[in-house]
Amino acid sequence: MQGYWSRRDVTDTYTLSPMANHKASEVELNRKTVKRGFDRDSFYQAAEKTFDRTKGFKRNYVESNVGRKAHAKEPGKFFAKVMGLPTREMDMAFKLLKTMGARVPVYRPIKSK
Repeated sequence: MQGYWSRRDVTDTYTLSPMANHKASEVELNRKTVKRGFDRDSFYQAAEKTFDRTKGFKRNYVESNVGRKAHAKEPGKFFAKVMGLPTREMDMAFKLLKTMGARVPVYRPIKSK
């Protein structure tokens, strides 16, 4: 029997590793199609969706896994998406970013003469 922190399933047959380098895919092993890997993105999205539905939580784009990944990888697109949110959601997004300690660009409208 494996220890409490084992990477194997209950039957001690399959190795489970959410930190695996390969995504969920199918390979042929001994002439059988075997699923391998773990897709963290789909897992997080499903977990967020389930939590939001069961608890009645209205998740802001900044709080979502998609938003956090976009902020880390493509900040320009992330802030463009935040600026496109409805006014109340955009205000909440900037408040959340400030509480998270994220660097927020200053937006100053250009005055016309």
